Amino acid sequence: MIEIKPQIQHKSNCPTSGTALQPAKILWHGMHICVEFKSNGSASEIIDLLRVGHTYNTSLQVDLAKGEVFSSGNSYAAEWLGKPLLNSLQNPRSDRLEIVKEIFKPCKRVIILNCLDHLYGHSLLKLLNAQRHLERNPECGLIVIVPKFLRWMVPDGVAEVWTVPISLKNGQGYYLNFAEFVEEETKRFEQIYVSEAYSHPSQFDITRFTRVPKHSFDTEEVNITFIWREDRLFINSCCSEF
Repeated sequence: MIEIKPQIQHKSNCPTSGTALQPAKILWHGMHICVEFKSNGSASEIIDLLRVGHTYNTSLQVDLAKGEVFSSGNSYAAEWLGKPLLNSLQNPRSDRLEIVKEIFKPCKRVIILNCLDHLYGHSLLKLLNAQRHLERNPECGLIVIVPKFLRWMVPDGVAEVWTVPISLKNGQGYYLNFAEFVEEETKRFEQIYVSEAYSHPSQFDITRFTRVPKHSFDTEEVNITFIWREDRLFINSCCSEF
C-alpha cells in the first residue's frame, strides 16, 4: 500500500536534472493516479504516475509544460501508457459524470482500490485485489472505484463503492469531474492508502466476486466455456501438446 494522506509516500527525481522533487498533491486522472510536484524553479511541470497497476515496476513521468514523456528504460510503457497520459492531461474532458457513491460503513483510515482502465481485463484484475485487502488489512476500510460494468462484481465487506460511468473506449481520458469528486471525498478521511492494484493477483476466490458457485465435477452436468474473441485466444501455449 502507498500512503497518500497525511503524507505522500512517493519519491522522485527530475528526469533532466536529477534533483529530488517534492510531492505537492495527488492528481486523480481516472485510470491513473498521479503525483504533482512543487515548482523547482524551472519551466518544467513534472507529473509522476504512482507505482500501481501496470506501472508497478515502471517509473513513468510526463513534463506537461514541455510535452515530453520519460520512462525508466521501458520504451514500450512510454508508448502505450506515457503518450496517452500526456495527451489526456493536455486535453482534459469536461463531461459531467454521474458518479454513484455508496457508503456501507464509516471509516477514518481507508485503502482506495482504483479499478478504472481502458481494457476490461485490466479493470477486472485490479478488482481481484480487493480480497487481499479485506483479509489482510481489516483495520482499514476498503473503498473500491469501479467502472459501471464491474459494479456487480464488487465483493461484500467493502466500506464504500464509487461507481464511475466511464466506458472502456474513453478509459484513458482525464476527467475533471472525476478528479474533483475524489479530491472532495478524500477530505473525509484522516489517513488514506492507495492499493498497488497488482495486475496479476494470484490469491483470490472468484466466487466472492461473481457469487456463482464453482462447478462440481461430482455431478453429471457439464459446463462448456467459449472464449469469444479473435485478438487473443489464451490457448496458444497451454494447448500446444494436444
